[in-house]
Amino acid sequence: MTDEEIYLQKRIIELAERSFKCSQYFFTGFLSATDISLLHETVKEHKLICKLWGGREDAERKMARFGDRESIGYEVDFPIAIICIEPILKKFSDDFTHRDFLGAIMNLGIKRETIGDILVVDKLAYVYVEDKMADYIIDNLKKVKHTHIKVTKIHELPIEFQSKRKESKLLVSSLRLDVVIAGKYNMSRNQVLELFRSKKVFLNERLCENNSYMVKTDDIIAVRGYGKMVFKQIFGETRKGRIYIQVEEYV
Repeated sequence: MTDEEIYLQKRIIELAERSFKCSQYFFTGFLSATDISLLHETVKEHKLICKLWGGREDAERKMARFGDRESIGYEVDFPIAIICIEPILKKFSDDFTHRDFLGAIMNLGIKRETIGDILVVDKLAYVYVEDKMADYIIDNLKKVKHTHIKVTKIHELPIEFQSKRKESKLLVSSLRLDVVIAGKYNMSRNQVLELFRSKKVFLNERLCENNSYMVKTDDIIAVRGYGKMVFKQIFGETRKGRIYIQVEEYV
C-alpha cells in the first residue's frame, strides 16, 4: 500500500469515528475510482457506515458520507453543486477538452478533491464541485485557454445530459470478465490483459485484477478510458456454444 493509500485509509476511519462520536455527518472530498475501491475495502474491514454519491447515478468521482439517519436521527444532502462553464462568444471560442477545464479550475489554487466529474459538451462544461467552492469559482474563473468565459450555478443538468443507459447485445465465448470487456470494446486478449495490469478495470466500484471472474446479473463493469456498463442477462446461445448477452452502457 502506498503512503497516499495509507493516509486515505486513516482518513476514512477517522471520519467514520468522528461521525459516530459526535452524531454528525462528515464528508470526504471527491474520490477517484481507485480511492473508492480502497474505501469499500476499508468500510468492509472496519464495519463502517458510509454512503457514496457524486451528483448523478453514473458519476465516476464521488464523495463519501459517514453517518446515517438511523444513528444520527436526520439526513443531510451531499454538499455538491453543479456549475456551467461556457464561452462568452461561442463562435470565436477555442475547442476545449476535459483537461482544459480541469486545469483552468485548479489554476485558481483549488485542490483536485474539490472537483467531481466534468462533462464536456461541445464548447461548454458542466462541473460537479464542492458546494462551498462554487461561488469562488464563479467569481474568479475568467478564462479557459485563451477564451473568456462565464460561470453560472445550475440546479440540475439539462435533461438531455442526464444519466442514461443504452442497451447493447453481444456475442461472446464465455461470461469471463475479460471476454465480456473484449467483446464490448472490440479488443484483443492482450489489450484487455494490459488493462488489468494497468489497474484500469473496476467491478462494482472495486479495483478488479481477476480477469477470469465470471460476471453476474447487475454487475457494474467500469473500464477507465472506455466506459461503464451493467451486465443484465444471457438471452441465447449458438449451436457452437457461444453466448448472446445483454449489457446496458452508461451514455
